[in-house]
Amino acid sequence: MDTRTFRRRLQQIIGSTLTLTVMSAPYPGHSPTAPRVYLNGCCPPTDIKNSNLVRLLLDAQASNPLPSAEARQLCEELLEGKHVDKVVLSDQGRVPSTADTYNMTIQTSEGTNQQGDRYLSCTYEYSIACVGGRLPNGLDVQASMESQHEVGAYFAQLAYLEEAAVLAFDFVIEELKQLGAPQVLIEQSLAAKQDEIEHTILATQLAKRYGATPPPVEASTFTMRPLVEIAIDNQREGCVRETYGSLMGMWQSMTSIDPVVRAVMERIALDESRHAALSWSISEWLTPQLSETEQNTCRQVLHETLTQLRTELATSPSKDMITYAGFPTHEQAQQLLDGLQREYWQFVSTTSP
Repeated sequence: MDTRTFRRRLQQIIGSTLTLTVMSAPYPGHSPTAPRVYLNGCCPPTDIKNSNLVRLLLDAQASNPLPSAEARQLCEELLEGKHVDKVVLSDQGRVPSTADTYNMTIQTSEGTNQQGDRYLSCTYEYSIACVGGRLPNGLDVQASMESQHEVGAYFAQLAYLEEAAVLAFDFVIEELKQLGAPQVLIEQSLAAKQDEIEHTILATQLAKRYGATPPPVEASTFTMRPLVEIAIDNQREGCVRETYGSLMGMWQSMTSIDPVVRAVMERIALDESRHAALSWSISEWLTPQLSETEQNTCRQVLHETLTQLRTELATSPSKDMITYAGFPTHEQAQQLLDGLQREYWQFVSTTSP
């Protein structure tokens, strides 16, 4: 696939989504109540550990101590928007909602303030889901990114995935060679590997800028796979995740308040758009070599990966993630995904069950 055309189409999707956002934005002189938002990220489901502590004043007639089941019920009702008028503290300035319960656990405890009022502490512990690029077989996707700042944890995760992509392209290069692929695909994969090395350095610097350090990458050694497995992996990691990742990077390069983040993401997005176009070119070369059954399997995998991606993007990111990391809101992310489906995945809904 021609990289220039591919990138131009991505830019058109970005422009359309930004236009819709500006048209629907409230008038600057009006200050509506800020929506309760939570954390969503952008890579495969790995653990970026965060927590949100909310304290709730208890009624005078409440049992003392409060039974654990009742305490948990109160904390769960907070997620549904109830009892918000009794909240006296939220260490992230907001109360989660039911839309924010991805991978969430709840812990409760009681306390008394200086005035002698009893309160219930609800601690919501959660991890975030991310959308990254191409991943190698055997990658430890449960690697934990811990940081005092969720933006730092995100960039540590991004650096981790960029380093993993270096290994992934090593595998792609070897597989293409053994399959007798056109030299142009091998050369483009070699260039992509070099891009990912630079992306790892850049993303690591962003992580450190926000107080985090990525863990080392661990994955399995190379093993040559059957043709259909290579095609399926290319659909999942390249034609879906890498494609959305390049679009996401473009968005971040235009919306982050941090000029360093904008500059880094602009560079990464430019390279990732080439990598995504390469994935589609590999797909165009591999597909005719597959049986009809194998081709249908590849389409089904693309459909399932797209569905999983839409689920991962189902919650809105926090204000910090929007402001500093440049994340789109839930609505904007869905609009971006819809734009990609119209351009590249339109056959999914008609060919997949």
